[in-house]
Amino acid sequence: MAKPARNRLKKLAILLAAAAGTLLLVGAMAIALTNRNFSASGRIARNVQVAGIAVQNLDTPQALEALHCQWAPTLPKQVALKYPGGEIKTSPENLGVHLLLEEAVERALHVGREGSLLTQLAERIKLWRNSVNIEVETRVDEETLRRALVELAGEIDRNPRNAQIEVVGEEVNVVPGETGRALDVEASAAKLQTALTDPRVASVDLVVTTVKPAVTAQDLKHIEVVLSEYSTPYHAYQRDRTHNLKLATNILNKTVVMPGEEFSLNEVIGPRLTELGYRDAPIFIEGEVRPSVGGGLCQVASTTYNAALLANLRILERHHHSRPVHYCPTGRDATVYWGQYDFKFANSLSHPILILSHLSDSRLYVKMLGSREDDYDVEIYRTGLTRIAHARKEEADPELEAGKTEIVKPGRDGWRVTTHRRVKRNGEVIKDETLHTDYYAPQTGEVHYGAKHPEEELPGAELAPGEEAPPEGSARPSETELTPQPPSQ
Repeated sequence: MAKPARNRLKKLAILLAAAAGTLLLVGAMAIALTNRNFSASGRIARNVQVAGIAVQNLDTPQALEALHCQWAPTLPKQVALKYPGGEIKTSPENLGVHLLLEEAVERALHVGREGSLLTQLAERIKLWRNSVNIEVETRVDEETLRRALVELAGEIDRNPRNAQIEVVGEEVNVVPGETGRALDVEASAAKLQTALTDPRVASVDLVVTTVKPAVTAQDLKHIEVVLSEYSTPYHAYQRDRTHNLKLATNILNKTVVMPGEEFSLNEVIGPRLTELGYRDAPIFIEGEVRPSVGGGLCQVASTTYNAALLANLRILERHHHSRPVHYCPTGRDATVYWGQYDFKFANSLSHPILILSHLSDSRLYVKMLGSREDDYDVEIYRTGLTRIAHARKEEADPELEAGKTEIVKPGRDGWRVTTHRRVKRNGEVIKDETLHTDYYAPQTGEVHYGAKHPEEELPGAELAPGEEAPPEGSARPSETELTPQPPSQ
């Protein structure tokens, strides 16, 4: 090629390169200017949706308004929380659900505004052909959710009902129990935390556990016969004491004690409090009779103690009173006092036992029911019953006239006795044991005798008719001569 032609081509190439550079520069400047205008507009790019709602060319307040008006009303107003046997409906807000609308709009606003200029341009070009949808996320407040579930547990939870025994005459029937249920708050909270991230969720199955009864019909199938029965008299006219007896026997009634299980009267009956309905009634305190809340429950303990002895149960804890009681023989009583004294026994038999207790015709009854295989002939007998005479304390009373006595505190004799239990099966003695030796301390009596001095004559006083004045210089009777001697025992 001739040299002039090559020069022309070279110049043309230079001109084209310059033109291309100019075009690129102008294009870059146009892109930058367009991007700056788009960024400064504060509007969402075309073909962008939030939760399926078109928000293109909208600013943040407009986009939020669109979501509130067009999308939020389509969401479930309530969430059905399902559990076996029912469901509870509540609002998502009550479960601590918050819609993150602002965050979703903020993400929509960033579409086409992230990365380099070319990246942003390329993304906006894509939006001419394809739309982008931003999902609305939710946040669940854990504390609000857990508090709501704890409240719902009060409606969902159901205590199991133990199988029971009905006794009609000599017939013993088993009434089956029922299973209970309990809301697993922690597991349900974890499940809801995941499920409620989708604001369109309308129902969730809660985690509920089954609670079996402590005593089933299978457990009671061997309760067939009355193993023992004991009753003690009470004075129905003592209304407050009778009221306490009724409260306690109603609680004790239908108590089941499984083989090997320990029975505690205090645990079964609970504390004796006025707010639980107990009243003031007399009890023994250090040998004295004083009123106390729940007075009378020692009779429940004593009656149950004797029924347990006659059923051949192993006694774990028993205390006698400070003085004998009127409702059962000396040596066969049992006292209880919340926090200090308890009555306990163990079901040492091979099958469950059922305790029945009630009041009738001024008597308190306690029965022990169980299996025929655990039915023994039991005899309770006492030895060494000894009366211990009480002492008497005598004291002069200067305010009491001479020759008179006053009983300030009556004495009381004490007792000592040993109690035994003999157990037979088919006429053969299988056990003969000494249970305990009880000592009921005597109470010292207190008697005051008169030691009041006769009034002495004042100097210059007039003599009574027929009375002669003592010779001058004579002495008055001594104080010893004026004081009477204490009476003899």
